[in-house]
Amino acid sequence: MTFEKAGMPGIDRAEWWRYVPAHWRVARLKYFASKIGSGKTPLGGAAIYADSGVAFLRSQNVHFSGLRLDDMVYISREVDETMASTRVQPRDVLLNITGASLGRCALVPECMGPANVNQHVCIVRPDRSSLFAPYLNYLLSSQQLQDKIFAGEDGVSREGLTFDRVASFTLAIPATVQEQQEICAFLDRETARIDALIKKKERLITLLEEKRAALINRAVTKGLDPRAPMKDSGIPWLGSIPAHWHERKLGYLVRMVSGSTPDKGNSAYWQGETPWVSAKDMKTSTISDSEDHISDAAVRQCGMRVLPRGTVLVVVRGMILAHTFPVGLTTTPVTINQDMKALLPNPDCAPEFLAEVLRGTSRMVLALVEDSAHGTKCLRSDLWKGLWLFLPPLPEQHKICAWVGATASRFDGVLSKTRAQIAKFHEHRTALISAAVTGKIDVRGCTREEELLT
Repeated sequence: MTFEKAGMPGIDRAEWWRYVPAHWRVARLKYFASKIGSGKTPLGGAAIYADSGVAFLRSQNVHFSGLRLDDMVYISREVDETMASTRVQPRDVLLNITGASLGRCALVPECMGPANVNQHVCIVRPDRSSLFAPYLNYLLSSQQLQDKIFAGEDGVSREGLTFDRVASFTLAIPATVQEQQEICAFLDRETARIDALIKKKERLITLLEEKRAALINRAVTKGLDPRAPMKDSGIPWLGSIPAHWHERKLGYLVRMVSGSTPDKGNSAYWQGETPWVSAKDMKTSTISDSEDHISDAAVRQCGMRVLPRGTVLVVVRGMILAHTFPVGLTTTPVTINQDMKALLPNPDCAPEFLAEVLRGTSRMVLALVEDSAHGTKCLRSDLWKGLWLFLPPLPEQHKICAWVGATASRFDGVLSKTRAQIAKFHEHRTALISAAVTGKIDVRGCTREEELLT
């Protein structure tokens, strides 16, 4: 295979198409496509979505691994008639052109029924006489085209794509559809193999996380001594607990502190160093920082309570309570907003133990969640204060917390290594696609990736 300027040092990745096999064709995407355009959100927005009818594809349905239809909404055939020009056809390539999912693309399968798209999804319909649709999908997902999607000519990050920008993408493709099909066949085999490995690793992560949670939950509800005398807790799902553990209502066990929001219109309040924790920050078991920070002036003038290290934070209002009860333990002084509650436990309750117990009893807590007048989920303090908890003596709490910390650390080490392996698989997948669709490797006649190395 002959390359144009192949092997030249200092090649600019933005001009990858200058260094492809000599017989490949180089041109703008618009010369390979019969359609580039997107739909719109019908008048009435989400209110017009139906449970059946014409599939309405949005950016959350478009993924590199293919279309995900588990979060599908539909529009009526009458609404679809008003959007006839943006109907999706099998073998179209869909490209997300706005938002957090910018750049994700997917091939529309042959089996796809009637479908349309909104304004965040661009339909690229290749000219089948010159461009094989799966090849275009692979090309758009390659590192070279993804770089182009996320940067302008001056390298400045872009938050969205226009149709003109998409049409102007420079493509370099094999001159014949047959060669494109050979490359796709190779990539289909190899990416399927990599995807299978990724799926196994993701399943392992799920199992490890479930095992980790089960072991920790058992420790904070049953103790560490399997020979300890037990008594009935009176709670069906909890069963028996160590006989020497004491029952305490949450309201008598902790002091609850509410949060608030300083004036958003006063910029001086939001130029400080003190973390201001809200529900979006409650993604980890320990809270050491937050997305937003407030100033000392905000703390003084707005009556904000600075909570000490070792405070248990929980979310008491927000849609996340529909399925999850976030609990975090602070490792630094913080303030909180009005959707949070801070729990300051009595001296006979270790904060670390309380945090783990609340995570372990999240099923019971979520059963108390109600809908507020504004439609969001909320956890009323008067109901929550009556929650019964079971506590061992303080020395035993510390012993359990030490065991939990060591156990979590072991699991976290394995989980970290497994996630790193998944990241490597993804990197390898991207690199393989990029090499194949830019002609850096000649896959014609290859049946396995290993053959390229021999």
